[in-house]
Amino acid sequence: MHDHGDTSRGTPAAGASEITEAISAHHRELSEHIVAEVAALEAGTSDGAGLASFLTNELLPHAAGEERFLYPAVSVLVAEHGSPTATMSLDHEYITNATRRIETLVGQLRSATDDATRERLRRQLVRAAVQLEAVVGLHTVKEERAYLPLIARYMDAAQQRHLLEELHEATGSETAPASS
Repeated sequence: MHDHGDTSRGTPAAGASEITEAISAHHRELSEHIVAEVAALEAGTSDGAGLASFLTNELLPHAAGEERFLYPAVSVLVAEHGSPTATMSLDHEYITNATRRIETLVGQLRSATDDATRERLRRQLVRAAVQLEAVVGLHTVKEERAYLPLIARYMDAAQQRHLLEELHEATGSETAPASS
């Protein structure tokens, strides 16, 4: 089993109901199947046909069902009781955990004394980095397609400059905000 750097994966929330437990169980099954298919690819025992079939026949219909039924229900609940940016904060939590995992692997790799251990750690490091690359890529696409157009459309130039200055200050960025 591969470590995804996510300590909460597949753990239903407190007060889980029959539906949340069922959906979480299905998510675990989907993830476990994908992990097994990827492991087979990595081991050279698969040509990827099983993965492609699973993605087409299982994962994509699951996603379509969520889009059609689950997300409209959740949208109402988020508007009434939640935060529309909560999932983005979960991405940041994953990114933080994955970064820590990579730091640990780098340290272990540096101190490894035998070739077999170094190779095992190197493969784990590459896998962790690829997973982080995918999450960061998806996270930035979500920000750029869902949030930045709202900022561009509904915040005036002064508000945008102020927000950019706050972001630069918070990150310690030395890049000056673009002036209009």
